Amino acid sequence: EDTGLEEFLSAGEGLITFNDLPGAITGVEQINADYERHRRGARALAENIFSTERILPPFLDAAMN
Repeated sequence: EDTGLEEFLSAGEGLITFNDLPGAITGVEQINADYERHRRGARALAENIFSTERILPPFLDAAMN
């Protein structure tokens, strides 16, 4: 569901947002139509934004100070 995530991350390749059931269906259809592109986009998003190397150091720094 679209929760405003697009303010921080670009949606479209590997990340699909929706506002209602027809939008969710369209998103699934987009993913299925080019699964490999969306798979690569999701992997890149996970590696570049959510990787342990990126998230953990500032988290630990904040927790220890």
